[in-house]
Amino acid sequence: MKKNSILSLKMLSVFFMITFAFSTSAQETKIITINAGTPIQVTCENGLRASETKNGESVNFRVLTPVKIDDITVIPYYSLVRASVIKATKSKICGINGKLRIKVMDILLPSGESIPLATRELNFDGDNRAGWVVPVGCLLLWPILFVPGQRAEIYPGYTTTVNVANDTKIKVKNENE
Repeated sequence: MKKNSILSLKMLSVFFMITFAFSTSAQETKIITINAGTPIQVTCENGLRASETKNGESVNFRVLTPVKIDDITVIPYYSLVRASVIKATKSKICGINGKLRIKVMDILLPSGESIPLATRELNFDGDNRAGWVVPVGCLLLWPILFVPGQRAEIYPGYTTTVNVANDTKIKVKNENE
């Protein structure tokens, strides 16, 4: 009789554990659609100079303002925004400026899901000094021809707005329950 009651108690506890596991997992996650064009404010994590980088190098941005839909955070603060250098040209003599082009690609959520961003190039150009350096150098002082243009760079903390490329479904924890 004692064996039957222990066996019944074990079976009952297993039943409750399974029931609890299925009921909590159903309550915890929810599928939400992030609409195309949703604006997201991002900031550059580290500075970057065209003279110190090369094409294809990764650049990290971070989400500055969390995105909420129906009071549920779908894109948390400080989520990683992946970008890549597509052109880096350092400044040259004769006042020719540096150029830096960056393509923002997607947001990587803490869950591992990715949200594609609308293709956007960020352009950073140094100040082109060729307009005055070349004439002055040719007519008056030839050593001035060695004055470089201004370098292209992104400063840490640079902020911009990017947009979600297309309607994207993600799983999120339901904060209301």
